[in-house]
Amino acid sequence: MQSDKSASSSFLCDAKRFALRFQSLLQNAPLQVYSSALIFAPEISIIRKTFTDHIPGWVNRLSKIEDDWDSCRSTLEGHSSSVLAVAFSPDDQLVASASSDETVRLWDAATGSCRSTLEGHSGPVVHVAFSPDGQLVASASADVTVRLWDAATGSCRSTLEGHSGSVVHVAFSPDGQLVASASDDGTVRLWDAATGSCRSALEGHSGSVYHVAFSPDGQLVASASSDETVRLWDAATGSCRSTLEGHSDLVYYVAFSPDGQLVASASSDGTVRLWDAATGSCRSTLEGHSDWVYHVAFSPNGRHLKTPGGDIPLPSPLLSSLPSQAKELPAIFVNDQWISSSTKALLWLPPEYRSSYTAVYKNVICVGHSSGRITLLRLCLDKIV
Repeated sequence: MQSDKSASSSFLCDAKRFALRFQSLLQNAPLQVYSSALIFAPEISIIRKTFTDHIPGWVNRLSKIEDDWDSCRSTLEGHSSSVLAVAFSPDDQLVASASSDETVRLWDAATGSCRSTLEGHSGPVVHVAFSPDGQLVASASADVTVRLWDAATGSCRSTLEGHSGSVVHVAFSPDGQLVASASDDGTVRLWDAATGSCRSALEGHSGSVYHVAFSPDGQLVASASSDETVRLWDAATGSCRSTLEGHSDLVYYVAFSPDGQLVASASSDGTVRLWDAATGSCRSTLEGHSDWVYHVAFSPNGRHLKTPGGDIPLPSPLLSSLPSQAKELPAIFVNDQWISSSTKALLWLPPEYRSSYTAVYKNVICVGHSSGRITLLRLCLDKIV
């Protein structure tokens, strides 16, 4: 009898936890919250054990599930501070995470286990990227350096020194021969990935450079800056091809279209702008965002822009050169409290699972949390009803 009372009390305790966590959302999204409650419930909780047969089949949590409710959220497995960036390897086998604990960690994407911890930076690691062949990992740090690591062994290949301010973003060229780094010192630097030597320093911005991207053919480099401009650079010579002016606030992100003809820029002025990569002229300004836009990407077929607010179809005049029947994969977004597909909310994220940075590879989502945790989820969109 005592055992029954204990089980009943435990069940009610679990139920109260969920009621407090989800009561504000139950009326608007009961099915999504129900799924969330089961997906994120600890392994031996009464809620999960009782309703294990009802866990939705379209989502699979790959990373480790907590054994039981944990009242102490400061006890972490892995990173000891905020996760600032995550990235998938090109073959989807590894996930790299950058943290303010000054380390990079490499995780097995299938199991969520930690493969290696890359130590050496003396400041928060702000960004991380894999080379196109997956053999190298580049990390950008507030210690004003970039480090190149061997993805298989975790050893440091080279330390790229030259910036005078925090390095906030790093990217590999499509052929993997160059590494571009963006810095608070207002410059972009191009490095030889094999030797670690600096090929050129791209100077011209009058504010911090937040993001950098290579064109698909590797001939151009685009940079986004707090000076409200985007600049296009010649990757071979380091000369500035054009300065794209029009935004009225910080520009956070830049991306090339799959054919390399367009450049998209995201700004805290609430707009996305589309530019002609050849001439630097503004082709279109996409307005209507209720907040600053911190990310933008082209869909694989180039017909949509992916932003934190969802898919934006490209204006018709810009689609004339694209295949009319180009295949498009479902888009997955992580936006504040929700994991969504296009404009449909799928899974609500409890407060402790909200993202500090996310990466999406096909149907696998890697969510980095401010607690230092990493959550891996696989969505089977064809099973969602």
